[in-house]
Amino acid sequence: MARNIYSFIKIEKRQTKRGIYASAFGIASLICMAVLIIASFVKAGNLPAFVGGIGYLSLLAAVFGLWLSVQLRKDNEAYGTMVHGAFYINLASVMIHGLIFLAGCLSIIM
Repeated sequence: MARNIYSFIKIEKRQTKRGIYASAFGIASLICMAVLIIASFVKAGNLPAFVGGIGYLSLLAAVFGLWLSVQLRKDNEAYGTMVHGAFYINLASVMIHGLIFLAGCLSIIM
């Protein structure tokens, strides 16, 4: 049986709004984390407890954006730089959140 499947139907690829949403989640997460890092340096680490909750919400937004962009990369009808850009933005955001979380855990241990 042949492995090549030929199709004579033209599939029209389109820019999806989900790619824009995934990019927005990643950018918002990066901006939020940058603001929280600057605020922690300005206040010398003496911030209210709810600020940590904002950081966790930012992490959840980055993870959701990463999941959404991975789903879009699997979709054959989606295209564009927005899909790939959203993937890399959200991946960077999740990695930065992970490094900050790891640094916090190591500061508690040591």
